[in-house]
Amino acid sequence: MQHVSGATQHLLQRLFDLTSKTSWFFQADRDADMVNILGQVANQGEAAAVSGMVNCLFSPSPEVKAAASRAIHRLLDRLPPERLQYLSDTVRESWGWHIWDSWERLEPADIQALIIEDSSRNSVLGLLSFHRSGYVRHEAVRLLVRSHDGGELPYLLIRQNDWVEPIRAEASRAVQARIVESYLPHFLSNLPPLVHLLAARRQDHSDLVRRVIRMLVRPEHDELLARAIHSPNATVRRSVVRLALEAEDEHRPRVIEHALSSTDGLIRLWGTGHVRPHFSGGALEGILGSLRRDSFMPVRREASIILAAGAPDSGREVWRDALLDGSVSMRELARFYLGRMGEVCWPSVYRLALIEQPQSLVALDGLGETGGQSDLVVIRGYLASPLPSRRRAAVRALAKMGGRSVVADLHVSLLDDSPAVIREVRRQLEAFPYALDAERLCRVAGEDPRQNVREAALRLIHATGKWRSLAWLIRASLNRDRSTAGLAQELISSWFTPPRCNRVFTRPSSDERQAIAGALDDCRPGMEESFLRKLDTWLKES
Repeated sequence: MQHVSGATQHLLQRLFDLTSKTSWFFQADRDADMVNILGQVANQGEAAAVSGMVNCLFSPSPEVKAAASRAIHRLLDRLPPERLQYLSDTVRESWGWHIWDSWERLEPADIQALIIEDSSRNSVLGLLSFHRSGYVRHEAVRLLVRSHDGGELPYLLIRQNDWVEPIRAEASRAVQARIVESYLPHFLSNLPPLVHLLAARRQDHSDLVRRVIRMLVRPEHDELLARAIHSPNATVRRSVVRLALEAEDEHRPRVIEHALSSTDGLIRLWGTGHVRPHFSGGALEGILGSLRRDSFMPVRREASIILAAGAPDSGREVWRDALLDGSVSMRELARFYLGRMGEVCWPSVYRLALIEQPQSLVALDGLGETGGQSDLVVIRGYLASPLPSRRRAAVRALAKMGGRSVVADLHVSLLDDSPAVIREVRRQLEAFPYALDAERLCRVAGEDPRQNVREAALRLIHATGKWRSLAWLIRASLNRDRSTAGLAQELISSWFTPPRCNRVFTRPSSDERQAIAGALDDCRPGMEESFLRKLDTWLKES
């Protein structure tokens, strides 16, 4: 049995063994055991177990049939609607090779006899609507249509995309007839399979979905609309908002308000884009002011653009404020717009901000993005900050403003206590491979007690180039720490194996050859024999 736990598998095996016995002796006891097992399987709550219980629907015992109906109902009724679609595909695609003969030989005329209790009617018919036979599915749909309690809706929605046209038509007529005010809560409970129809390819169901959304956006259903927009299912809430924003104009302000209160940043962004046509005056300014403080940068960006465009006189202030936004993209956008207005004194803004708030990370980043050589003194001071985030920002700023002239400073910061700072130093130093001090890095790799520092040093040595790095990596391969030595050997191997070996076609200089030979002579006695043979072969072939 696929997709069930071991405990459920054990129960289903017992059920199979009892069902396989045909003797009339002790039949009543076996039926009682089967009823008990069916209840235990239902308690397990694993929907995939229905394939192991379906044969009990054909039992001659009314008690077993009723217990099977109840168990199937309990499993399917608690299953989220979006997972019913997956179960439908599983039943159709995988049951054919191991399911019971009674299920495979089922005829449409036999279906009515399987309906034992009204309480489980929709679930049993829903399961039958997943049958491999189109005739069986069609009859199950015809019987499902007679129910109007909402339990039939997820199965009818799934059959909207059936590959047999008459079944699609029957299910479509039934769903279309249910798009009425009193039935709307049932559509709300089944939004996942409803919006899934938007992705269907056999038939265009967008009009059906839009009809439901147009009803949902009416004022009297505002509470239901809010529940849909705040659905935990991202596909559902985004589809609802997108279609609701396409509905009639008089409903959009309420939709926008719900969208702006969503925890989904993309939905808030969509709502932001519709704010200006539907709000004005103080209400518009209040909404945009709040959106400019949103945690999602695209929302802040959109709100700033709208506010600046709507009030050209105050647009300059909007972008001046954005110079100190926490997002580099927003700061760059602010500098772009201010540049078009003739303002280019951005470093002074960040210098002043650092004077007023010395620990401002935004101001430090901003100065690093726009400052010059004269600001290096200030930036260097932050390398000793007790806050790793400030030291990391200082590393970025130094590399951007000082280039190769600050490589020595960055070498020192490689010994920082913060892994985040070390990663930033390595990233920045890799941009200046020819300015790196490989000998100094080799000492760090051999002496520093921290593994992440040793690894960063080795990878920086590797970044200096094939022939320049080899001598130092050979020496590092004898490191007393096995992981460090292993990484050094791995980096050496990378120069001589695909894909990197197919990208480097240079020859070593005489000094590089001499350095490699010296390293080999010094390290040969302590190197592993197997790796030494490979290294000798690689060097001879080079």
